[in-house]
Amino acid sequence: MVNRHPGDQGFSLLGNKKIFKDSSLLEAIGALDELNAWLGWARAMVDNKVFDLIRIQKDLEKIMAELACFGGEKLSADDLCFLEQITTQCEKKVKPITEFVIPGDNKDEAVVNIARTICRRAERRV
Repeated sequence: MVNRHPGDQGFSLLGNKKIFKDSSLLEAIGALDELNAWLGWARAMVDNKVFDLIRIQKDLEKIMAELACFGGEKLSADDLCFLEQITTQCEKKVKPITEFVIPGDNKDEAVVNIARTICRRAERRV
């Protein structure tokens, strides 16, 4: 009997290019994709819609597309300015961290904390 589904042999297709699944490129894109999913959950969970999470998610998609060499819309100077402004606003609202934080005081904080840690991992991977 012939095996018609031999598996992916450890490769993924990115466009029409075969890339090892453990490549640093797929690791970076995967971390950004996971961050995007958690931000989607945060957007659905968090009552206080202070930040434009949809715009942040769209910016993440631009970064993923650029890493994957898909073409299309790239992250612009305006996008970077927006992300820097959001970061500055967040930093002003949070007191400096001088110790490790135990997440889980409430659902909003917990889901945002997960997104924060995944963001840090994605940043390291990219």
